[in-house]
Amino acid sequence: MDRKLKNLTEEIYAKLKNQILNGEIKPGTPLREESLATQLGVSRTPVRTALKMLFSEKLLTEGKNRMLRVASVFDQSIEEVFLARRIIDLEIVELACRRRKPEHIDKLMHYIEDEKLAYETRNTILIIHAERLFHNYIGEISGNELLQQFQETINNRVLLILALSSTLEDEVGMAIKEHMSIVKALKDGDPYAARKFMLEHLSNVEARIREKTLQTDQHRGTREQRSF
Repeated sequence: MDRKLKNLTEEIYAKLKNQILNGEIKPGTPLREESLATQLGVSRTPVRTALKMLFSEKLLTEGKNRMLRVASVFDQSIEEVFLARRIIDLEIVELACRRRKPEHIDKLMHYIEDEKLAYETRNTILIIHAERLFHNYIGEISGNELLQQFQETINNRVLLILALSSTLEDEVGMAIKEHMSIVKALKDGDPYAARKFMLEHLSNVEARIREKTLQTDQHRGTREQRSF
C-alpha cells in the first residue's frame, strides 16, 4: 500500500471510529462499502480496508449476506472481559505499589487531571484516551511487560463496551473518585489497599455497565412490543 493510500485509509478509519464511539453512528447501523465510498468521495479500496480494521477491533459485526453493522454492547462478552480484567489489574496494581516512585504518582495525578478535563468537555475520544493512559501507566509502573500487553488488550475491550453502552461519559465522573483512591494507596505503598480500591473500581464499572445495558434491553423490548 502506497503512503497516500495508507494515509487515506487511516483517515477514513479514524473518522468512522470516532463517529461510532461518539454515538453519531448508532449500534446496528449497516456500513456499506459502496455507499461510504460515494459519501466520502473516495474509491472503495481504502473504505474496504478501514472497515476490516474496525471489524478486527470488534467495532463492527458481520450479519446476513456478510453485511457489516456497528456492534452493540450485546455483541460483547461482558462477563468474560471483566473476569480477565480483575485477574490482570489486581496483580498489576500490587506490583505497581511495590515499585512506585514519587514521579509515578505525579504522572498518575496528571492523568486524573486530564480525565477531569475530558469529563468537563464531554468529549468521548478524550475520555477514552485519558482512561486508557491512566490504567496503562499503572501497568507500566508494574514493570511486567507481559501483564502490560494483556492489560492493554483487555482495556481496549472495556473502553469499547463503555462506549457502545453509552456509559462512558457518566462513568468517568465516578471513576475519577475511584482512581484517586487507587493513587492514594499507591502513594502510601499499601498493596492491600491498592488491590481493595482497584477491585471496588472494577466491580463498580461492571455494575454501572450492566445497569445501563439492562435499561437499554428493557427499552428495546418495550419498543419491539409496540411494533406489533
